[in-house]
Amino acid sequence: MDQLAATHSAQMKGLIAQASVIAAKARQNSWLAAKAAADAHKSATDAQKAATQAANSAKQAQGYAHDADVAATSAENSSTQAAKSAITARNAAESASRDADDAIDTTPPDPTLTAVTWELLGLNDLKDCIRQPTLGPCMSFAITVLPVGKLKALKRPLSGGARSPDPP
Repeated sequence: MDQLAATHSAQMKGLIAQASVIAAKARQNSWLAAKAAADAHKSATDAQKAATQAANSAKQAQGYAHDADVAATSAENSSTQAAKSAITARNAAESASRDADDAIDTTPPDPTLTAVTWELLGLNDLKDCIRQPTLGPCMSFAITVLPVGKLKALKRPLSGGARSPDPP
């Protein structure tokens, strides 16, 4: 082969070698592109899973928001009822205070009724027994507390002989 043919053959081998390099690089890039596509597809799948989970979380959040709204309404109703109960209690307390003030009777007791009560219960005899602890007043007290003595004590006020009690 002559020099021209050898040069041409060498150039052709060089071009073929370069084409092989380019083809190999193209195959490498093809595989890298396939890998990127697979990664993108996997990312898309992951993204779809994340979107599904986000939708589920949004549904849960809506449920929680609804529950919170129901609880707030219930709390508001309870608060309103408590306010009504407080008003009722306040009115009852004021009414009880007025009734208590009205119930306090500052009128002094009837002296005749007091004298009769002291005589019937034997309190005058007891008072005399305490002031003079001798047989007479104490025996009179003992007789007054016995059923027979009650009749005697009852005769005194009716006959006008009731003694007026001294304050204890």
